[in-house]
Amino acid sequence: MRLFFRRLKTGLAATLSMALIFTTATATFAQDVDSGHWAYSAIQDVISQDIMPEDTQGNFSPDETVTGLETLIVIYRAAEAAGLLENYPEGTVTAKYESELEAIGLPKMLAPYGGDVYPAVAYALEMGVLTIDEVEPFINGAELTKVKKVNAAVFFGKALNAYVNESLSSIVVLSYKDEYMISLSARKYVQFLIEKEIISASGDANGNFNPNSEVSRAVLAVMAEGLYRDFETVEVSQTPASGQEATTSETTTSENPTDETPTTEVETPAIQTEKVVSGTITGVDDDAKTLTIKTTQGIETTYSIEEADILYDGGSVGFDALVLNIGATLTIKNDIVTTVETDQTYEVISGKVFLLSDYLGGDPAFRSLRIELEDGSFDFKRVYDDTLITIDGVAAGADDLESGYQVFIRYDGYDSKRIVAYSDDYTFSAVLEEGIDPVNPDRLKAILENGMHLEWALDKSAVSFISAGSGLAVNDIVNVTLKYGVVTKIEKTGTARDIVGAIEGINIKAIPELTLLKADGTTETVAFSERAKIMDETGDERLTIYDLRLDQEVTVHIGVGGIQTVQLGRKVIVEVSGLTATVKDVLDASNLLIVTTESGDVYTVVLAGLTATDYAQDQVLFIEGEQLASQIFEATKITVKGE
Repeated sequence: MRLFFRRLKTGLAATLSMALIFTTATATFAQDVDSGHWAYSAIQDVISQDIMPEDTQGNFSPDETVTGLETLIVIYRAAEAAGLLENYPEGTVTAKYESELEAIGLPKMLAPYGGDVYPAVAYALEMGVLTIDEVEPFINGAELTKVKKVNAAVFFGKALNAYVNESLSSIVVLSYKDEYMISLSARKYVQFLIEKEIISASGDANGNFNPNSEVSRAVLAVMAEGLYRDFETVEVSQTPASGQEATTSETTTSENPTDETPTTEVETPAIQTEKVVSGTITGVDDDAKTLTIKTTQGIETTYSIEEADILYDGGSVGFDALVLNIGATLTIKNDIVTTVETDQTYEVISGKVFLLSDYLGGDPAFRSLRIELEDGSFDFKRVYDDTLITIDGVAAGADDLESGYQVFIRYDGYDSKRIVAYSDDYTFSAVLEEGIDPVNPDRLKAILENGMHLEWALDKSAVSFISAGSGLAVNDIVNVTLKYGVVTKIEKTGTARDIVGAIEGINIKAIPELTLLKADGTTETVAFSERAKIMDETGDERLTIYDLRLDQEVTVHIGVGGIQTVQLGRKVIVEVSGLTATVKDVLDASNLLIVTTESGDVYTVVLAGLTATDYAQDQVLFIEGEQLASQIFEATKITVKGE
């Protein structure tokens, strides 16, 4: 009824306007707020738009603090006033959550907002502004709880971003003096509201944000006026129906459902934090690590996949498996693509560039690439203008391929789908997938940081080893130098391993570092890699370095470039009383052992009260203790077999 009445008022506006001229020169609102009040303009606006009405006595009560419930109602009314709920199924969505809201004990009426309580809260739940668990604290017995400023900012930020769908930076540095009191999960929404000019970047007179302070109706009015202003700029053709798949729609609509011609793109609000997008790959940018997907409705969207795992049939295949015109399904969580799964992959042939011909054929024209295989024979593959080519990890063209370059070609018959080439002088870092004996080296089998698997035959007379000791083991980190596809140098720089310990230091700088207190009482400082991910105890990757705290227990995986993952907690995955394994490496500095079990599993052994130098390579040990995490074992007792 209230919604109908508001529309009726709009429809009668033209008729009433002339009559109003003869009765009053200016409209007056909120008799307790004069023109000298700091929020006067915003208060007038929210009253005129029926976002925050006065009470029955005509007072606005600007200094009265607001509840969490009132905050959600104001957000809902701002969206309604901006016209975003024209096609929103209010009744269906409200009914969806009604029983849960009744169980919590929320009142159905709230002055001066009437019966907007359940529709507003249901709208917030549907749009992902908060969860039902976060609604429960809104009421304490018979009292509605006040909202904290930081929580109000998060609600406003999530509500606005559900429509504009911007990728919010998870690493945010604010200028407030009390920034440290704002959790990282909230900072990105605070920064978002600053950018939208909904809240001030400078804070109060002392430069503070005061995240835990209560919010007055005047402050809420200023925020609501800014939210309404931004809501008015949103172009939304439709709102998802209740129960709709949680996706930010990449589809289009047509009056004729059989018409495959794309029409106007429909941007619907993201109502949950995770979505799935499927389509055909129409673009791959190797330098920017982006992927362009075209849906069946003809909509093309480009996504950053820098942090994504590339999969085929459930297994990791690396970035080089992405080629044009194959299907892909993207899983997007919190605006970050976490996985890309292709529906097909192509075989790979490797060799050295021998000759690239001029253009052949008609339309489409192509060039013939002749490659020399390892056994001395030759093969030919067609190269088109849109064939994806990288040289030393950088996007390139066919003309950049030179004789002698090592190439790995994904192909379909005679057609090259992707060419990965390496020049006459290229160094890269990788983690070994199998050990190497420097005396009699056979092959290099390794995996790059981006997940790509590489393999080269090793020529004993051509390759030199640095810091390799008596041999290289699985999980060793190495720098590899190639000259025309021939490995000429392998230098050990570390070992991929896991560390379980407590955070003793956090150094935030250009390349951040963590200092960890390990189980043996020693500390180790390790830098973050460029691709580092920080996860909570459940594996959720939304955290950043600002969420870490001193004395937190964490499980850290160190790989190429430094720390690759930090996960909160020290979880025992499997309780094990002991295992039999062979020592592959003794890490004196870290007091760790790298061992391999009879089944081929590789473990990093953390020594509790034991000393790594008491053991040697190739010793067979019976190790007693417990498994702390995947491939991490804490030893409390070790027996050398045969002694």
